Amino acid sequence: KRTVSLLCRKLNALLSLSECLVQCNLGLYGDVIALVYSTMRSPTWVQIEACNNEAIRLETMISIQHVRIQTDLVLSTAVGARTKTVNITGSKRSDSIKLYHR
Repeated sequence: KRTVSLLCRKLNALLSLSECLVQCNLGLYGDVIALVYSTMRSPTWVQIEACNNEAIRLETMISIQHVRIQTDLVLSTAVGARTKTVNITGSKRSDSIKLYHR
C-alpha cells in the first residue's frame, strides 16, 4: 500500500493542472487504479474534460515510456504495464487509468 501511495504522489506531480488530482487504489487482482478527477466541488464540463485530458496524457506517457517515467525509480514500475483509460464522466469524476502488471 505504501508503494501505491508513493506512485500516486509521483503521478500527481506529472499533472499540469492544479485543478486535477490523482487518487490511487489497489485493485482486487493486484492492479493499481489511478483515478484522475477535478478538485472543484462542482466542476464544469470544461474542467471535467480538462482532467480527462490529463488522464489520457498520463496514460500516453506510460504507454510510450516517456523519459520522465523511465528515469524515476517509482514511476518506472509502470513501464511495461498494460494501461486502460475508462471514461466515467457520468459520475462527475474524470477518467481512471488502470495499470495491469504482466
